[in-house]
Amino acid sequence: MEVARHLLPVIVLIAGAGSAAAQTTPTEAVTRLYRDYAWEVVLADPPAGAAGFAQSPRATLVKYVDTSLARLLVADQTCLARGEGICNLDFAPLWGSQDPTVTALSIAATSDPTIIRVRYRIPGSEQEVTIDLQTVRTREGWRVKDIIYEGGNTLRSTLGGE
Repeated sequence: MEVARHLLPVIVLIAGAGSAAAQTTPTEAVTRLYRDYAWEVVLADPPAGAAGFAQSPRATLVKYVDTSLARLLVADQTCLARGEGICNLDFAPLWGSQDPTVTALSIAATSDPTIIRVRYRIPGSEQEVTIDLQTVRTREGWRVKDIIYEGGNTLRSTLGGE
């Protein structure tokens, strides 16, 4: 019994090793984000109890994005909850599309170590989409600071931020 009491903290520590704080590179942080929200482009209906990225609660968002971007996303959610129609977002921000469908997704570092490039093809076409995610190191680990879409628009500016 005494041994079990001492092993419990070790087991908890190992189980938490895959947490957001364990992300050691910007690429790992972005890969985790897209892995966790891939269902948005794969499933016709969200899993029971799941919220899309832009509809996620602040406590979930801060696992992936910095606090200022989380604040902007939550402000857009609040606007929607007031019944004001479409507020700032009228598309799925991870995919840069209103009706995202994706094949051949790739995630790679760029020459700027804080910019991670996401590329994918739209099924049934030869169109390739490129989205850059700007990351920042926080006390909690690497987080997305902004998403830069083709043409130069950004998620932060769409949400009324910087």
